[in-house]
Amino acid sequence: MTTIEGVIDALHGMMATFDPDGRGRPRYERAADPFTFDRQPRTALDAYYLDPPSVRTAFAYAQGSNLVAEMTVWIAREARDDADRAIRDLARDLARLRRVLLDADLGEDTNVHEDAISMHAVPRADDAVTVIGRLRFAIDYDVDDGGV
Repeated sequence: MTTIEGVIDALHGMMATFDPDGRGRPRYERAADPFTFDRQPRTALDAYYLDPPSVRTAFAYAQGSNLVAEMTVWIAREARDDADRAIRDLARDLARLRRVLLDADLGEDTNVHEDAISMHAVPRADDAVTVIGRLRFAIDYDVDDGGV
C-alpha cells in the first residue's frame, strides 16, 4: 500500500542521488529549513527543500480511495560571480529533475501527472548568493481503507 510518507521518502531518495552534472555525486543537499524565491537556504547553498504536500481525495471506492498530492521541490544553486550562468544551469537542472521524476518509482499505483508539472526559476536577487528554482507537480496514488 502506498502512503504519502512513502511517496515523500521516495522523493527524498530521488534527490539524494540526483546528479545533474554527471560527476558521480549528488548536487543538492537536503535543506534543514524551508526556502522560497524570497528566502535563501541557510544550511547549504546548493540545496533542495520539499514542501509539505497538499493532499485531496480524487475519488473513493469500496476498498479505499484515490488521492492526489500537490508537491513542490525547491532547489537553490550558488550563483558565485556568474549569476547568468547559474540561472541557466539551474534551469537545466530543473529539466533534468523533471525527467528523473517521471522515471522514478514513487510507490505502487503511484502516477505523476505529467501535464501538471511546472518549472520556474528566478534570477538572483541583489542581496542573494543563490538562484532559486521550483518544480511543482501532482501525483495520484491509491490507499486502502484508513490509509493516507
